[in-house]
Parts: sequence; C-alpha cells; structure tokens
Amino acid sequence: MKLLVGTLTDGRCSGIDAYLLDLLAFAQREGVRMDFLTNRIDSELKERLDRAGSKLLETPSLRSPLAQYRAIRRILERGHYDAAYFNVSEPLNCVGALAAHKGGLPTIVHAHGSAPGGGGVAVRAVRRAISALCRPVLNRSADVRLSCSHTAARWLFGRLAGSAEIVYNPVDADRFAFDPEIRRQVRGDLALGDALVLGHVGALQYPKNQALLLDLTAKLIADGRPTVTLLIGDGPDEHTLREKARLLGIGESVRFLGARDDVDRLLQAVDLFVFPSFHEGLPIALLEAQLAGLPCLVSDAVDPDAILTENATFLSPGAPIAAWEEAALAAVQAPRASARIPADRAARLNPACREEILRAKLFAKR
Repeated sequence: MKLLVGTLTDGRCSGIDAYLLDLLAFAQREGVRMDFLTNRIDSELKERLDRAGSKLLETPSLRSPLAQYRAIRRILERGHYDAAYFNVSEPLNCVGALAAHKGGLPTIVHAHGSAPGGGGVAVRAVRRAISALCRPVLNRSADVRLSCSHTAARWLFGRLAGSAEIVYNPVDADRFAFDPEIRRQVRGDLALGDALVLGHVGALQYPKNQALLLDLTAKLIADGRPTVTLLIGDGPDEHTLREKARLLGIGESVRFLGARDDVDRLLQAVDLFVFPSFHEGLPIALLEAQLAGLPCLVSDAVDPDAILTENATFLSPGAPIAAWEEAALAAVQAPRASARIPADRAARLNPACREEILRAKLFAKR
C-alpha cells in the first residue's frame, strides 16, 4: 500500500508537519508506505524520511499553480500510488487534490486551518477571496473529507462541512503527564528561579499572535511580577518579535528556544500556557499543554473542541492587556497538578489516524 501525502514544510515549524510525522510512525507499523510532497527539500527532514523508507518529493510552490499541478501529476504517474492524502489549511491549497483526482486516484482531504494565513490585512483579504473561488474545486476533488475540528471543516469545505468526519489530532498523553522532578530539573537547567514562567509553542508567525504574549510579559514585569516567557518554535516573525521584546525592555526575559524535540520536558517548567491566536484549526500544542496539567489562557478564536480540562480561560485577542494580566494571575493561583480530563473529552486523544489509513486501504481495493 502506497500513499502520496501532502504537504510537509520542514518537519519542525508547523502543526501539520507534527501530525503527519506522527502518522508516519503508525503507517510503518501497518505496512503502509508514505511519500511526502514539499515545496523545498529540507536536508534534515529528508534524512529522517530516508531512514523511515519514505521519499520527500519537491514540487513548485503555489506561486506557480500550473507548474505545481504538472509536477504532482508526474509524481503520481511514476510512483504508482494507491491513494492520495492532502492535509491543508486553506481552500486555495487545492492543486494537489485536483491533480490526484484528475489522475484517477482516491483522494482524501483533511482540514487543519480555520482562516487565511499570514501577511497584512490586504493579503489576507486576497487569500480569503481566492479560497472562496477554490473551495468548489477542492470539494469536487475530495472523495473523503476529514477535519480536525468543526471550525476547520466550515472554513475548508463550506456548505459541505457536514460531510466531513471529525478526526481529532492524537496526542501521547503519557509523554506529557506532569512530573514534578522533571519540572525541578528543567527550571534549574534554564535558571528560571522563582519567576512566573509563561510558555507558548507554535510557529512564530502572524496567526499565532505572539506579540500579545510579549505585551503581557512586559505588563507583568512593570507591575512587579518577575516573569520569564519561553517561546518554543521558529518562523518568519522571529526577528520582528525579538525587536519588539527589545523595545519593550524585556529582551532578557523572553527566551527564543527555537524548534525543539523536547517540548514535553519544557512544558514541565512552565506555570501558565498562553495561546492568543487569531485563528486555529485544532492546535496540538494546546492539547499537549493541558495534558501537562497547565492552566491555559486561550484566545476565544480557538475551537472549543480543543479544550480538554476545566483549567482553561478564554479571552478575546482584542481584550485590553490588563484583562489578560488579571486572568493570568488568577489562573496561576492553584498549585500545578496532573491533568483531570473527563472521559468524553479523553476519547478525543485516541489515535484516530488509524481510521484514515484503513480508509485509504479500502479505496485502494476499489
């Protein structure tokens, strides 16, 4: 069984990358071969996939949609795939699904986003308009529609959102469980002392709204609360965020830790997880933070499906920074403890990717 899967960035920056690489481990156990599309070959990612017996296949970016379409058609013709599986955040990312559909392959489309991506207001407006034009194309190309949340389904599939099966992003609950000894070790390693530690995991880019987190850090420090903020992830806005931290006078209180493979350990050192996104699908990082027993301040733009515990507070990204400060200080009053997740919500953490693989096998037999 061979699947062509789209699309990876570099294996580090995006939630979709994390989801697909977790899926790869399951596919190997099931005897399913997965090859991945990318717009730029990342050498570390290629080496990782080579070891797993998977190919990383480069295509032109969406800036050249016709060239991308032709490249994917060639890959499909030469690769003898049984099905195609595209994970997308915007309807305008329809070219791969269209190429697979036109090539006669069973095509699965999985929604992960809930609004246009980065850029200024004008750019996002253009992306929204193009997505509206592309949505019918994407729907016609999808034999199976999946989505990480109801919000993502409405954004990607529009009037056909009801036909999408909700497949929650699986997370290894045991890996992120609260461990006081690891917390002590990591706080010591990072020399955090008795500071209030705010944490955030995500690509450093517009939708994640890390600028608000910097404003919150500055407000807490100005009001006499020693605070350190850990930003875990990298991305195009890193320079802008570093400059903002410098201008706010909190440069030494904000740690840019980059993309890490020890997020489970780093979360142990955090006191409060702050997630002020402008929009999201179903963020894996937020699920992980809740499993680590962290109180969470969450943007009200995040789908409620992402909330697992009673230890989360919703706020508007547009709320005054004083409101975020008040909520932050209230959230950290209770001592850190293991997560308590109701049984109905815990079911969302099951590795539902198994269903996707089985569905692809059924299509391959048609």
